[in-house]
This record gives sequence, C-alpha cells and structure tokens, in this order.
Amino acid sequence: MKILSVRFLNLNSLKGEHQIRFDQSPFTESGLFAITGPTGAGKTTILDAITIALYGRVHRHDRDVSESMTRHTAESFSEVEFEIKGKGYRAKWSQRRGYGKVDGALQTQRMELVDLETSAIMVNHPLSEVQQQIVALCGLDYNQFLRSVMLSQGDFTQFLKSKENERSELLEKITDTAVYSEISRYVFDRARQEREKLERLREQLDNADILSDEEVSQLNISLQDLSIREKAVRDNSLDTRDKINWLGFLGKLKLDEERQLNLLREQQERLILHQENFQKLALHQKAMAYRSELQDIKNHEGRIEELALRIREQEEVLPSVQEKSRQADQAFEEGKELLGSAELDMQKQEADFEKVIQKDAQLDGFRKELERAESWAKTALKDVDQAISDRDTLAQNIAALEVEISALNQLIVGQPKENELEAAIVRIDQYQQELGRARLSLRDKKAEERSVVDLQKDQEKSLLAIEGEIAKSKAGLLLRQQELVRLRDKLRTEFEGKSLDVLEEAADKLPGLISLCQDQSKLAKDYSQTRAQMDGLKREQIRNEESVAALEAALALQTEEKQEAERILEDHRKAVDIQIRIQKYDADRGQLQENHECPLCGSKEHPYVEKHYHSTLTEAEQKRNAHEAYLQKLSREIQDSAIKLSAWKEKLTGQHKQSAELEEKLAAVESSFVLNNGKLPAPLTLEKPAIIDAIVLKKQSELSALQAQIQALRVLQKDISLLELHLVDLNSTIEQAKTRKESLLAQLSSGAGNLEKVRLEIGKLDLEIGDLQNKIQEVLRSLQITDIPEEIIGALNARLLVCRQSNEKLASATLRKQELCAESLSLEKVLGAKQELLQQREKERKQADLRLQEELGERRELFGEKDPVFEREQLRNQLKQLREALERQQELRNQLQNQLLTLESSLQKDRQDLDKAGKDLSRLSAELTGKLQEQGIADIAELRSYRLDEGIAAEISTLEAEIKTAIANAEHLLTRLRADLQLERSKALTELSSEELQEQLSSLDASWRDLNQEIGGIRNRLQSDFETKLRFREIADQVVVQQGELQKWQKISSLIGSDNGKKFSNFAQGLTLARLTELANLHLQKLTDRYRILKSPSKDLEIQIIDGYQADVVRPMTTLSGGESFLVSLALALGLSDLASRKTQINSLFIDEGFGTLDSDTLDVAISALENLQANGKTIGIISHVEALKERIGTQIQVSKQPGGVSRIRVMSYGEVVG
Repeated sequence: MKILSVRFLNLNSLKGEHQIRFDQSPFTESGLFAITGPTGAGKTTILDAITIALYGRVHRHDRDVSESMTRHTAESFSEVEFEIKGKGYRAKWSQRRGYGKVDGALQTQRMELVDLETSAIMVNHPLSEVQQQIVALCGLDYNQFLRSVMLSQGDFTQFLKSKENERSELLEKITDTAVYSEISRYVFDRARQEREKLERLREQLDNADILSDEEVSQLNISLQDLSIREKAVRDNSLDTRDKINWLGFLGKLKLDEERQLNLLREQQERLILHQENFQKLALHQKAMAYRSELQDIKNHEGRIEELALRIREQEEVLPSVQEKSRQADQAFEEGKELLGSAELDMQKQEADFEKVIQKDAQLDGFRKELERAESWAKTALKDVDQAISDRDTLAQNIAALEVEISALNQLIVGQPKENELEAAIVRIDQYQQELGRARLSLRDKKAEERSVVDLQKDQEKSLLAIEGEIAKSKAGLLLRQQELVRLRDKLRTEFEGKSLDVLEEAADKLPGLISLCQDQSKLAKDYSQTRAQMDGLKREQIRNEESVAALEAALALQTEEKQEAERILEDHRKAVDIQIRIQKYDADRGQLQENHECPLCGSKEHPYVEKHYHSTLTEAEQKRNAHEAYLQKLSREIQDSAIKLSAWKEKLTGQHKQSAELEEKLAAVESSFVLNNGKLPAPLTLEKPAIIDAIVLKKQSELSALQAQIQALRVLQKDISLLELHLVDLNSTIEQAKTRKESLLAQLSSGAGNLEKVRLEIGKLDLEIGDLQNKIQEVLRSLQITDIPEEIIGALNARLLVCRQSNEKLASATLRKQELCAESLSLEKVLGAKQELLQQREKERKQADLRLQEELGERRELFGEKDPVFEREQLRNQLKQLREALERQQELRNQLQNQLLTLESSLQKDRQDLDKAGKDLSRLSAELTGKLQEQGIADIAELRSYRLDEGIAAEISTLEAEIKTAIANAEHLLTRLRADLQLERSKALTELSSEELQEQLSSLDASWRDLNQEIGGIRNRLQSDFETKLRFREIADQVVVQQGELQKWQKISSLIGSDNGKKFSNFAQGLTLARLTELANLHLQKLTDRYRILKSPSKDLEIQIIDGYQADVVRPMTTLSGGESFLVSLALALGLSDLASRKTQINSLFIDEGFGTLDSDTLDVAISALENLQANGKTIGIISHVEALKERIGTQIQVSKQPGGVSRIRVMSYGEVVG
C-alpha cells in the first residue's frame, strides 16, 4: 500500500484547503522527507487527515472526528489517494454545517471510495460500508494500519528501557494484545462461577421436601372418596337451579301479561283522547279538494298587491328623474363654455414656453462647464497635498535611519569579533560531543547496574516464591491423599458392594412398567370422563325434546293466528277498493242537478249531492296498512319460530349421534384396559383411576431413588479419579519447582561478579566527564563569558548570528539613507510644478461660475423660477380634464333621458295589468263561492278555516295510524303470552316456593365449595409433590452436567486462567514477541551488521542483544548506546509493521516520535538508518522539530503558525518553495 496524495479542508489549525502530492517532485526524487514546524503548529494534523479519509477516525484520540473541524468554519473534508497492487483509489470523508453557516448544526458525516482509473464511485455512504470496502482492498483494519504505517518507534524505545513488571502493559499497547488478558480473566471468573453454580445445585437437592409412597397412596384414596361425594352434590345443585329458573320464568310471564294488558288499555285511552283532532283532520281532508281553486285566488291577490306597490313606487320616483334630466342639460352647456375659454388661453402661452425651454438648455451647458472646472481644481489640490505628505514621510524615514545607524555603531564596538566566535564554537562543539558520549556511556552503565541489582532482587523474590510453592504443594499432596482414602471407604460402606451395572439394570426395567401403568391411568380417567359426559348428554336430550314439543305447539298457534289475520286483511282491502271506485265518481257528481237524470244510473234523486258528500280513503287505507304491517310481523315471527324449531331438531339429532359415539368409545376403552392388564404383574381396576395414579407415583419414586443412587455412585467414582490425577500433578509440580530453585541459585552467584565490574567502569566515566567540563569553561572564559548557559553552542551561535546581522544592518541602513536623500530632492521639484497647476485650475473655475450667474439672471427675468415644461403640461392636463368632464356630462344626460322614457312606459303597462288582474280575481271568487254554497259551505273564508297546517295534519294522521297499530299489536302479544303461561304451568316442576328452593341451593353450594376446597388441597399437595420430584430429578441431572462443566473450566483455568489476566497474556505476548524479533532481525540486518535481537529463553517478556563484533556475546538491552537503541527500536517498529500488515506490502511510513532526545551522533545514526530504508523503495516521513534533523533532510513539509491561531503548509526542496 502506498499513499499518493492527501488533500484536506479546515482541519484543526490548518484552515483552508491544502494538498500534498507524494507521487510528484520533490517527493519522487527523495523518498525521505521531514514534516517540520513549531510545537502546536499542526504537523500531526497531516497524519490525522490520512486516517480520517481512510477510516473516519483520528489516530491520536478516540473523540468524535467532528471535533477536528476548524473552529468558525462551515465545511471540512479529507481526501487521500492511494495505490494497492498498481491500482489507484481515492477515499474521501466530509462534513458540513447546516445552511452553510459557521454556527449551523453539524450534518451527517459522509464517506466515499472512488476508482481513480474510471472515476466511478465504488461505495458512497454509509460510513461502515466504505470502511469495510477499504479494509477489504488494503487488508488492513484501522489498528493494523496504525501499527503498519504510523511507526511506534518511541514505544519500543521505552519498552527496551522499562522494568520487567512494566513490559507487559507496554507490549499490550504496542501489539494490541489486550484481548489475551481479558480471556485469562474470563476463564478464571468462569471457573469460579461454575463452581458456585454446582454448590447452589447441591444445596437445592439437600433442601428438597418429598412425600413417602404411603402418604401419596392415602391422599389418592381420600381424593377418590371426595370426588364421588362432590359429584352427587353437584347434580342435586343443578336440579335445584333448574326448578328455581322455572319458577322465575313463570313469574316473568305473569308480569309480561299484566304489563301488556296495561299497554292495551293505554292505547285505547289515547284513541279516545285524540278523537277531536281526528275530526279536524277529516274536515281538512275535505277542504283539500278545493286546493287548486284557493291557490289560483291567492296567486291573483298576490299579483294585485305586487302591481299596486310597484305603481306607487314609480309615481314617487318620476318627479325626481325629471328634475335630474333638466340639471344634466344645464351642466352640459356650462361645460362647453369652459372648454372653449381654456383652448384660447393655451394658444396664447405656447410661444413663451418655447423661449424659456431654449434658455434652460443653454444654462445646462454652463453648469457642466463649471463642474469640469471644479473637478480639475480638486484633483490638483489633492496632488499637492499628496506631494507634501510624501516629502514629510521621507524626512521622517531619513531621521529614523540616522538613529538606527548610530545604535548599530555602538553595538558593534562592545562585541567579540566574528572569527573568534567561530573558532570557539568549533572547539566547544568537539568537547560537547565527547562529553555527550561519555554521559551516554555513564547512563548506560548505571542502567546496567540498576538492571543487575533489580535482576538479583527479582531472583531472590522468585527463590522465596519457589520455596513457598514447594511447601504449599506438599501440604496439598498430603490433604488429597487423605481425601482419597476417605472416598474409597465411602464407596465400600454406602453402596454395600452393589455395582453400577446392577443398579442400572434395575433402573432400566422400571420406565416400561411406569409407562404401562400411566396408560392404564389415562384409560381409566378417559372412561370416567366419557361416562359422565354420556350421562349429562342424556339429561340434556330429555330437556331438548321437551323444548321441541313446546316450539311445535307454539308454531301451530302462530299459524292459526296468521290465517285469521289474512282473512281480516282481505276484508280491509275490499273496503279500500270500494272507496277508490266511489271516489272516481266525484267529478261527475259535481255536474248533477236537482230533478235531472244521472247520466250513469238515470236516477233523479241525488243523495250524495244533497248531503254535500266528499269521499276519502284515509280511514280504510289506514286499517288496511295496519293489518298488512301486523301480518308481516306475524310472518316474520312464524319464520323465526320455524328456524328455531329446525335448529333444536338438528341439535337433538346431533346429540343422538354423539351418544352413539360415546358408547362406542366406552367399549374401546374397556377392551384396551383389559388387554394392558394382561401385561402387568397384577391386574388394575378400571373404575379406580386414583389407585392407579398412586401406583404410578410409587414406581416413579422407586425409579427416582435408583437414579439418585446411580448418580451418586458415578459422582463418587469421578471424584476418586480426579483426586488420583491431582496427586500426579502435585508430584510433578514439586519436582519442577526444585529444578527452578537450583537454576536461580546459580544465576545469583554469576550476577554478583558482573555488578562489581560495572561499578569500576562507572568511576572511570565520572573522571572523564569532569575533565571535559573544565575544558569548556576555559574556552568560555577566553570569550569573557562568566555565566555558562545550558545550551552553550546555541548561545554562541546566537551571538555569532547577532554580530553578522548587526554588520549587515549597518551597511543596509547607510545605503538606504543615501537613496532617500536623493528621492527627497526630486520630490521638491515635483511639488512646485503641481502648485502652479493648482493656481491655474482655480482661475478657470471662477470664470465659469461668473458666466453661469449672468445667464441665470436673464432666465429669472424671462420666466422666474417656474418650470416651462411643467407649466405647459399643467395647461394640457386641464384641457384634457375639461374635455373628459364634458363627455361625462353628455353621457349622464343621455342616461337620464332614457331612464325617464323607460319609467313612463313601465308605469302605463303596470296600470293596465292591475285592471285586468282585478277583473280575473272577481270572476274566480264568484265561481268558487257558487261551488261551495252547493256543498253547504257559506263562503271562501269558511273553507279556509277548515284547512290545517300540512305538518300538523301529517302528525295527526301518523298518530292515528300509530295508535291503531299499537292496539292491534298489543292484542296479538297478549294472546301469545297467555298461551305461553298456560304451557309453562302444565310442566309443574315443583310445589316448593322459590325461597325454599333458594335455601336448599345455598346449603348444597356450601357443601360443594367445602368439598372442592378439600379436593383442591389434596390435588395441590399431590401436584406439588410430583413437581418437586420432577425438579429433584432435573437438579440431579443438572448436577452431573455441572460437574462435567466445572471440570472442563477448571482444567482450562489451570492452564491459562488468572485473576489479573497475566498468566495467558504473558504466554501470548511471549509468542508475539518471538515472532516480532524474527521480523525485526530482518530489518536490523539492513540497518547494521553488528547486532541481532534475541528473545530470552527463560523469561517471556525479556529480549537481549547479540553482539556480532564481540564473538556473538549475549548482552542486556540496557548496555546499548543511544544510537544503538534507536536502531533496535526502529527495527522492532518495522517488524511490528510487517506483523500487522501481514501480506500487504507497505511502501509509505510515517514516524511521529523518538527524535527529540537524540544527540548529534545518535541523530546521524538515525538518519543513516532511515536513508537505508528509503533506498529499499519506501517513502518515509518524519515529524520533528529538531533543527539538526531539518538540516540533514532536503525535502520538507513546513508547517508555520500564522496570526489568529491558524497555520499554513509549504513544501520545500533544499531551501526553495515548490508548493
């Protein structure tokens, strides 16, 4: 994997957009580059940009990546182009704020992956899918990428210097192997949990409360006796309830009969109460025959009133319209005169307007000329002011330079010479290098001394621990030997010599016998339930047959009632037909005359005419409609009864069929029971299921006891086997501890000699360091420096730099002063020329202003200050308004004349229509009065008094039909209720009263509840005992399983488990460290041919160094110098990169640590090592603020701080900016 470029916007202090192309010059010419800048400038942000674009995370902390967005910005993104196996890709992360505002809410983060060759988007959101695709392409997840590309060389430097108890945590951090500690702790805790779980199960077995077989048998016998008594009480209770319900139904029928009789009386009283309204309804129906004639008269009366009103209104309006027409004629003539006068005035003033307009055009020209003169004068004045300001500025600059030159001369006089400082810097630098090497050697020797001392202390602690372990193992061995003897004695005494095979054979026979008895119990219970169901079904059949007979009788009565209702309805229909035929003759009767023959029958007597008869269908139709409704209701009731009867018959047929099936089932159960009895040692009784259940429980108890005995025997045998294994393990542990003790004693003896040798070398190095410090002080005193700074070379270089800069500034200031003096003389000449031009421009401005004032005076004399164009437009607008007003007056006059003509014409027509309507009304009234008098009605007023409101008439009609229908329905229901009452009385179920039956039922219910409580108590106790036995067997099985589970986890815990997680973690880290040293040695061979890394064979987390220049002697890591330690730690970091990246080739590396504490010699070694890596085709980036490192590397990415807390990026190649 190779990083080609990185481009980002607004990340941390790097505000704005930045791009670095690692696949272009100068990075392609030199694969080694440095990222430099002061602390906090934003160097590491470049690495952040890479991990954000690829994985959406920041490698330095676990906070939300949104916090990396630069403050007060609305958008941020990071984009990385990378190459894998010759194919290019681009990964991008981005985030915006709402509405593009810097204070808007953060929007959803987005990521995408693009194929560079086709520019096609491979994955576009969500983040997880993009990250998964990147991991699939490069073969590196986030943590593997950090360890492969971001080298942790500084962590390995710390690892080499740390003590043994600190190495585990460091190695976990470097190699990400914390999971092994978690596994070790989990296994230890799991073994403890499984042991506690087994103890809880055994405690439950000890606390189980189980009934004996005799107790279970006695409870079953009691239960059977109570069940028989309960059934007898329940049957008596049901029979008593049926009687109480019969008495209640009989009482309900009596109440319904009385209520229906009261309802019939109420409806009859209502009919009498409303008789007067029904008579008014008859007169209203008589008046409705003349409805059309009355409506014609009413229409004519309304027409007459309307015409009279309209005539009065027109006569009131006519004088007003005539006056308005006269005024409109007068206003029109006056408007014509005003328009003529205004047109003459306009013709007179037109010539004056043209003359003033020409004068205004001339004035505009003079104004523009004045404006140009004023503009030129202002420009000239501004140039003069600017020239004066420039002259004053030059004078100030010259004075400042003179002060600066004087100060520089004084500074140079009191300083050492430049060549003296350069020679002193060379000598002190040489002494400091020697001093640094001596101090580094002294530090290494002291570290070696501490290491040897610490090693001796650790070995002494280990020796004490081994001795304690031996004593503890011996004590445990003795205890386990005693426990083994106890268990073998228990095996002989508790099981009386019975073997596991004998017990298992006896246990295998019992399940079949129990199963057969359970089948018999099921058959017996099924027989009992079926017999009870059959008895109940027979009782229900008897009740249903009685109900069918009663329904058939009721249906016959309803059929007879329907036939009678159909006969009455036919009579009502005939009456309605006769009334309809009579009504058809009403029109002919109106033409009959006294003593004249009837055209239909020839009779000269006309009784209908003499009595003013008018036929009506209301009463006959109401009776017919009421009986039709009653007949329909009766038909529905008969249909419902027939459906109900059919359902009861069908139900009865089903019950007969069900009864036959139950009999067949009883025969089958008896046959199966007899067949199963032949397979049992002793036959069972079909009618006693409780005894069979007791036998089943007894056999189950025997089986449980056998199984518990078998399980206990297995557990005991397993415990004996485990103790024998533990004895073997303890003997082995004791022997191994003795071997380790002998090895430690030998190592303690060897370490004492090495310690004395190291302390002699430390004394020599202390003398050498004191001599070098004295030489440095002599050189400083020759330069008259008494206060020795901490950074001597830096201070001397600073003085040398100040000396050089002072000389350069003095020469520069002198030259600048000469240039400014020459510039001042030239500026004086320019100022004089500009002042002359200013005077000329001011003169021209005054002349132009004088001409403009003269022309303005002439214009005021001609037309004052008025605007001719505006005045002329005003006159034209007045003419236009006068013409429009005249046109409106003309239009109004025409409208009023038309309105007057229309009004006079309408008034004449309405008077003619009023006269005609009056004549028609008189004729219609006379005709209707004649007809009414023939019918015995005096006049139209009397006829109108007969009429009712249509709503009231409809209500009275509806009320009459409702009352008559209610009376008919009440009579019908009363007949039915009396028939039902007679039928129920004929059953005569009991002679006792309801109160006596209720008292009897209460007594039966109390007995039934008591029996049920006793039955429930016994059943609950038996069920509880059964469930307890089931739980006992389940727990016993769980104990066996749990013992196996505990044995498994105890074995795993003995191998890798520990409460602090160190046991498995140290083992796994030891394997990781062994593989890491193999990979690191491959890189170390390329960096140096002297050293090889060796993992200590005796300690999991210790590594040593093999020195090839000293006959492959094995040395501690603490004996390495600073440069040598850097090479080893760099090799380990590169090895970790290979280990993390597995099969992925990494061609881009970044190092963000480890250079700040290196001296110049060690830094040379580091640079040489990195250049060797670069020669192997890798691109390496170093982040550092070390000055010497920046000078050695030509290609640099410089990050510099800017005002406002932001930074900028520049790509430099040997001092030149290239991007």
